[in-house]
Amino acid sequence: MVFILLNAPLSTNSTHPPFDLRRGKRGPLGDVTADNAGVVPTTIRFFRRDRACPVRSIMWLFIAVLAMTGTTITAQSITDTPTDPMQTDETRLITLDGENPTELTYVAVPGEVITISGRSLETDADNPAIRDVVLTVLTVDGDQLAYNDNHNSDRDDLAPGDARIERLLLPDAGTYVIRVDTYGGIFEGEVEVTLTAADLYEATFSEDEVGTLRVAARLPRDGRYTYTFEAVEGEVLTLTARDTAFTLDPRLTLVNADGVVIATNDDHGTDALTLDVLDAQLADFPVTASGRYTVIVTDFLGRAGAFDLTLARR
Repeated sequence: MVFILLNAPLSTNSTHPPFDLRRGKRGPLGDVTADNAGVVPTTIRFFRRDRACPVRSIMWLFIAVLAMTGTTITAQSITDTPTDPMQTDETRLITLDGENPTELTYVAVPGEVITISGRSLETDADNPAIRDVVLTVLTVDGDQLAYNDNHNSDRDDLAPGDARIERLLLPDAGTYVIRVDTYGGIFEGEVEVTLTAADLYEATFSEDEVGTLRVAARLPRDGRYTYTFEAVEGEVLTLTARDTAFTLDPRLTLVNADGVVIATNDDHGTDALTLDVLDAQLADFPVTASGRYTVIVTDFLGRAGAFDLTLARR
């Protein structure tokens, strides 16, 4: 292989290896280490005399350079960490070595929602990049579920370079991996990782003097909020979903105890001045059988946003 490449019509004009394969630098295929300072004994150029070298030739050339220099490519390894999984409402201190990420684990039940923060404890003012924490969550199958570099929130307990993954839904039971690193994986330092249980919808409940229930909540992207209540035969219900963040087109669905959809509404279609044109309402709905009912709030296009749900009875 090497003989064929060296006898190809290539000219020589560089003393540096392709793709900058110097000792300790990360190459395009992972961490790269070299047995020498990275200088190739034969100087090679990527272009033929008459035209640019095709992509296939570049790849073969890359392999040839590795063979000539004794360079090896190794997969990224993981820093040894305690094997005990994290618990909810736990904070754990880890030390990054500037070479490999640190992996923590969390054992979840299906449908659990958590929030994870990564806060750098380094205070080097001359090198703010050292505080650029990165969080990645992998599923039980090893696929990436969530990633955050800079949290971009108004939290005053986190620096701009800290990371935070909020209200992450864990769909399956099993062990999830929390990978902690700095951006580029090249900085050492201590990071404080905190894991807390979270409410996916951040719902709050209140009731006025006449007994009207109000639920203020957030709807995640492609999400659905459900509220289950008891109703008595003969009652008349009015259910309203209002967009409070100017991002939603709320949709209401009412389901009985057997899971049968008994009413739906997208746009209320009334002249009520207290409702936006896209708000939803099931007005004056008669309860014909006592039992448990569930109202479901979704967005028509699956967008995220905040809403108010009210349930009035008479």
